[in-house]
Amino acid sequence: MSGDRAGLCDVHAYMNVWYVRQNLPDADGMLAEFANLRAWEARMRAIGHDIRGTRHRRGRHATDRHHGRSQ
Repeated sequence: MSGDRAGLCDVHAYMNVWYVRQNLPDADGMLAEFANLRAWEARMRAIGHDIRGTRHRRGRHATDRHHGRSQ
């Protein structure tokens, strides 16, 4: 949304599109007229996702080790 790479605004916007798709049976028909949205959604989906919390834990532990803090 704000450049070549996904950012926080993309994350916040994507969760709304994901919610619509998960909860409305005719979501595809409802979003059909929004070609730019659908292309953006496909790019966001291609990024993938992480298992809940594992990136945060790995990142925090790596940072802790770098700064000499115990885990």
